[in-house]
Amino acid sequence: MANNKPTLAQRREALVALCAAQRAEASQDVSMVFAPSVAGGGGLLGMLGGGPAGRILQMLRGRNLKIPLAIAGVVLGMIVVRPGRMIPLITTGLSLWKLAQPVLDILRRPSREHY
Repeated sequence: MANNKPTLAQRREALVALCAAQRAEASQDVSMVFAPSVAGGGGLLGMLGGGPAGRILQMLRGRNLKIPLAIAGVVLGMIVVRPGRMIPLITTGLSLWKLAQPVLDILRRPSREHY
């Protein structure tokens, strides 16, 4: 009975190759969104035109979008949840954050190895 299981190094190499292929595909998809289309007359930037949204997208292109997306998520959450419900939600979130701070500080510290 032959052992046909791949070794750890072979599995790792296959995963690294898969990740590289996924990164290349994602990069191509993102560039297709922002690149002008030959048939359609423009990608996302062309569709939005020279308006404020188009200028914002041109400014953010190629940058890290975590902060703008977080701000947009908070604004959208405030719109969805009515203002009357926001006060208890904010106070609960603040209380949970204060409770979590000591735990997060412990988790951030480097662990000491005991022999």
